[in-house]
Amino acid sequence: MRKRFAGILPWLGLLASLAAETAGGEPVAIVRTLDDLLALEEDRIDLGVAALVAARTADPGVSLDENLRRLEGLALELRGPFAEAGTARERFELLASFLRKDERFRLVPAGGHLAAILAEGRGDLLGLGVLCCVLGQRLGLPVVLCATPDGWLNALDADGERLWLDLRPRGGVYDRTSLPNGFRDRRPIALSRREALGLALMQAALTLPRKDERREELLDRAAFFAPAAHALWQRRAMETDGVENRETARRHAHKALAVARQNRWASVAVCDAALTGDAALLQETWGSAAGAPSSGGMTPLHFARTQAVAEVLLHRGADANARDGEGLTPLLSAALRGDAEVVRLLVERGADPRARTVDWRTAVHLAAGSGNAALMEYLLALGLPVDGRTLDGYEPLHFAAAEGHLETLEALLDRKARVDAESESGETPLHAAARAGWVPVVRRLLEAGARVDARTWRGRPIGQTPLIQAAGHARAEVVRALLSKGARPEQAADGGLTALHAAAQSGSAETMRLLLQAGAGLEAATTERLTPLHIAALNGAEECVRLLLERKAEANALAASGDTPLLLAARHGHADVIRLLLAAGGRPDLRARNGWTPLHLAAEGGFVESVRLLASPGAVDVQAEEGVTPLLLATHGNRIETVQALLEAGARADLKLKRGWTALHLAAKSGYGTIVARLLARGIRPDPRTDEQLTPLYLAAQQGDERSVRELLEKGADPKARVQDGWVPLHAAASGGHVAVAKLLLDRGAEANAQAESGSTPLYLASQDGRSKIVELLLANGARPDLATREGWTPLHIAADGGHAETIRLLLAAGADPTIRASGKTPLELAAEGPARELLKKAGTGSPPVP
Repeated sequence: MRKRFAGILPWLGLLASLAAETAGGEPVAIVRTLDDLLALEEDRIDLGVAALVAARTADPGVSLDENLRRLEGLALELRGPFAEAGTARERFELLASFLRKDERFRLVPAGGHLAAILAEGRGDLLGLGVLCCVLGQRLGLPVVLCATPDGWLNALDADGERLWLDLRPRGGVYDRTSLPNGFRDRRPIALSRREALGLALMQAALTLPRKDERREELLDRAAFFAPAAHALWQRRAMETDGVENRETARRHAHKALAVARQNRWASVAVCDAALTGDAALLQETWGSAAGAPSSGGMTPLHFARTQAVAEVLLHRGADANARDGEGLTPLLSAALRGDAEVVRLLVERGADPRARTVDWRTAVHLAAGSGNAALMEYLLALGLPVDGRTLDGYEPLHFAAAEGHLETLEALLDRKARVDAESESGETPLHAAARAGWVPVVRRLLEAGARVDARTWRGRPIGQTPLIQAAGHARAEVVRALLSKGARPEQAADGGLTALHAAAQSGSAETMRLLLQAGAGLEAATTERLTPLHIAALNGAEECVRLLLERKAEANALAASGDTPLLLAARHGHADVIRLLLAAGGRPDLRARNGWTPLHLAAEGGFVESVRLLASPGAVDVQAEEGVTPLLLATHGNRIETVQALLEAGARADLKLKRGWTALHLAAKSGYGTIVARLLARGIRPDPRTDEQLTPLYLAAQQGDERSVRELLEKGADPKARVQDGWVPLHAAASGGHVAVAKLLLDRGAEANAQAESGSTPLYLASQDGRSKIVELLLANGARPDLATREGWTPLHIAADGGHAETIRLLLAAGADPTIRASGKTPLELAAEGPARELLKKAGTGSPPVP
């Protein structure tokens, strides 16, 4: 493992160079699809490209080194076109087009692919971050990426803006509480270049199980690169895991201390010591920088977990009102942790209890969220307002409700906190508690008179009720409580989204059952005419689909887009849902607007099980716009097993697209040798022609696909067949420099001196680009070196014009005449100064060419 990690480290150095000073901000976008990326503002696109490409191209089945090699190759191929693209959007569209065409980087659904890596521990999460950063660095995209355990990718650009890629298997209704822990109620700390690397390492470590040896190693590295961020991790770990984790925190504090001493980061060492709550360790780490701020402006006093530690720091002159980058003072930091004794001491030593953060959170807000009712009572007794509002309009009651702390909630209600206080978006405490699933808090708010059908007036969509939000987060018991107090299941948010739609989106059959029992409309439709069955089918929510069909939901309902539930399920390969819909009368012949059937969609995605369910005799050969069939789509995507399934179901391989292309043409052009072999095994002709007279053999030779060429020749494909401009397959192989393919063609009877309509021969084309290996092969097989084009140019002329010395040497050795004139010039007159010209000079004076 250590050897593997050491191999990663050189790449990690790239991370540090990708970002300047960065400051955390609110999420700016949620991205799930290419369309979402296209909708981003101009300056956000580069960031999304790097993160999405890394997520979609990382293959859990191969090594990190292989993933790096693939991504390096992609970056090299794109570097030139990227330099010519004028805007970020042009670069993105270029990349999207490239990925759609290139099988090596096929666009698999991001959610299912990366979520599987995260959930099952396959692949290397740190490696995934490195992949993204390598691509970003190679293409000049400033991006640092961190993976989180719950399926989010957090990308930071050079200005500190954040782009969240939602890679959970099922999307759900988006809101702030669904963001990763630590980013929900506060902005992340400021990050320097070094700390960005440390945080990436730390995030990768935290995705691993505690017993995984990589976790410790990554945390050690994180302590080296970003000790302040490491200290923040310790604080979070201790708050999450309680006292039993303090020994682990202490051990890491000692490690960080050693690194800090070595690098003279005394203030960081003191922060680590303060965090452990151990006064003795604090004395051990004491230095002249005790009051100096660490990264983000936090001082050791911000980290003090016990009264004893705070006493030591205050005695040494620590500033009780120092502020970090968020405006947190030591008192606010202690209130956030719920450390009542530290708060009392700080107030006694002059800390301002009315201090607030840059977003106007007060100590009462933070104490309410910490769950420490005694601390909150103490703060209220000091005269702090019970209904103070943050810049977003949230009051302390919102914080208590969102975190599920009944004790602080009761204390606030006793102090006449407004039970229906609305934030700037119209969110009430009941919304916050319902969304988070805190049943006792929900019941208490309802008892206190909270409006059960309160609606938001901002967010997506506007007009969500607590019931809609609870259903969207699969909070069945909350839904039950809300319904018992009169919540109306038919009430819809803007766009027509009802609680039943939200339940379908979350995939909770239990929630859906409660709503249906309460009278929710089975066929309620959004403004896009999407029913709950559409949404459940789209998300692959099998039990929800089963329940809706048992209640006789319309299996063939048409959305405004023309989609049926079956089309949506097929598009995403939800085989179990497809099975249910077909059994309930779902029609596989209903088409999308482009004429595609469910089988087309399943075939394009390579969903083999879905294809087998849908591939009935009447469906396999249905042609959509431009003649597209399921087999053509599967072939185009190199979906080998899907192609096999369609062929076994009786699909015709000879059906053509609008311009005469067959599946065999597509496979040959793309270099998909396995599919070429399977198509030929079905007995189809090896040499059908397109409208441009292209044959599969010509396309395979052009691609340089040795296997496809061999398969086609063995099945009788004609190596002498000409395309529209008179080229034969050997022309294509010679032009591309494909030596092995050219040899195969020559061995099967291809003419070395075949001339196209322009007069060019394979030797002429190979000489044009200086492909000396091909030139040598052709000459050995009887190619004539002086055959000229219509304009009189010989292979020697074109080689001289390009300055290809080795090709010139081979041609002269084969007897090429250096005195022939074309366009009034000899090869010598065409050659620039250099080795090629010297060879021709010697040839012109009768000297033999150098062997």
